[in-house]
Amino acid sequence: SLEQDAMSSLSDSNPAVTASLQSNLAILDKDISLCEKTLRENPDDEASRDYLYEAYQEKADLLAEISERGAFGQ
Repeated sequence: SLEQDAMSSLSDSNPAVTASLQSNLAILDKDISLCEKTLRENPDDEASRDYLYEAYQEKADLLAEISERGAFGQ
């Protein structure tokens, strides 16, 4: 998956940076799961839907940043 590829690109990066990025991904994944659960229970909850889309976008942005850092060795 894209996420696995992005994380594997960090193998030579600073361990503290890698840990921070992994922690941020875990937080986003938890938020996404909670929003999905809320929407299954209440499909008309627009606030949860909006937050879910924001979380997906943040995750995509973070994965792009991870890929960039891996590619540039930062």
